[in-house]
Amino acid sequence: MKIKKLTLKRYVYSSVHGAVYFIFFILGYRYCTDAFNRPVEIGLVLPILLLVSFCLLHKITNNLSRFMGYFWLWWMLVGIANSASWSILHSAQDLDIERASTIYLVFLVVFLLGVFLFDRRVSLVQGEVHDMPHKLWVYLLLAYPLLMFLEAFISLGYIPILSGVGIVEDMYNVNYGSLYSYKSVMLFSILLCLHFYRIHSEQASRKGFIYIILLLVFLFISLFDGKRVVFLASLLMMLGYMFKVFGLAYVKKNAFSFGFIACFFYVGTSIVRAGTSDSIQDFNLDTVFYSVGAEFRDFAWTVTNYEPGEIPNYSWTISSLGSFVNGAILKILGYEKATLVSMDSARSWMDIFGIELGIRTGLFSELWFEFGFYGLVLIFVLGVWVSKLSAGLYEAKKFKDVAFKLFIYAFIVLSIMGQSSLFFGVFITAVYVYAVLWIIQRVFPKNKDIIGVE
Repeated sequence: MKIKKLTLKRYVYSSVHGAVYFIFFILGYRYCTDAFNRPVEIGLVLPILLLVSFCLLHKITNNLSRFMGYFWLWWMLVGIANSASWSILHSAQDLDIERASTIYLVFLVVFLLGVFLFDRRVSLVQGEVHDMPHKLWVYLLLAYPLLMFLEAFISLGYIPILSGVGIVEDMYNVNYGSLYSYKSVMLFSILLCLHFYRIHSEQASRKGFIYIILLLVFLFISLFDGKRVVFLASLLMMLGYMFKVFGLAYVKKNAFSFGFIACFFYVGTSIVRAGTSDSIQDFNLDTVFYSVGAEFRDFAWTVTNYEPGEIPNYSWTISSLGSFVNGAILKILGYEKATLVSMDSARSWMDIFGIELGIRTGLFSELWFEFGFYGLVLIFVLGVWVSKLSAGLYEAKKFKDVAFKLFIYAFIVLSIMGQSSLFFGVFITAVYVYAVLWIIQRVFPKNKDIIGVE
């Protein structure tokens, strides 16, 4: 009887969710009609693709996989609104939003199909992550963000996000120091702080206060350069950790707070780094929509003006391999890492846009313009991998396993608004982090308590 009630509840939730989404989808297309000064038609294919997406999401049992699917689905709506606001505020350009939406949803459906076909019902191993990582590894991870920030401050002489002027034009071209290249390492630092804070809180220890202060400091450091990807990834990792430890009910209870914090800092950082006084003028609904979702808009613009294979100097395959493989190994093979990585989407789109800032159009865009519909094979494989990864997170019991899987999971979620060269770059960085742990555990096998937890 209880199972039937849960099944009915999920059907009701999926139906209501789908209906609400479709209403916003219609409103988004009407917004585009006003912006582009032409009828923007939904047609028949888009509703069918949306229906299939919601059906697959309803059938997928793993909540981590479902979250990713829903996030990617709603991201398209955010991008549609951004496309319309961009046309109204700045360009008066007409975008082929219908074709862009169709391509996006086809890729999403195939991704969800890969998740669904390899989805398996796994019981969440909840609340068992109590192990203490090796103390030397912990020391290194807790020291890294502070050392990176200090080196960047010495190199620059100021804190970019607090400078009070626009930093967008310069933030990708300044020298932050050598440690900055591994900035994603601090995600493990942030999760360690949350892990230790939670354990001390359970023991009613005051030492937890130290770790919550460190956590807040690290979150600030993640934004000091005006770039938001590490901050967003840290929120996703913390949310995943709380789901793992406290369960779905806890996450649902705090979902609005997390969503508000993410939106506030995403939009707020965009405003601050652009120059506060200029960014808050004429603040209205159009400017709100314009502040987030530019990645999908740039995808729609490219769909309007280019076909697969037409982007000059772009290679998803070469740039991804260049990002993943160590630079020393590439040099031995006769390749320059920077040359290979320069063929990624951010730099290639930068050239066709004729600007000095990297343009990110998201994973679906990258695969479409490299392979066309053949890219669906890769997106299906990604769906299979996400299914396995999510199941592994359900079953993981050790902190290092949970942290590594959450790290990969977070950057896959964000790949819909990023570039693959970033993902493969941070992936190999995570491998380095765990290689260091492996070496430490063998050179210094004894791991005495360092945080006062018996």
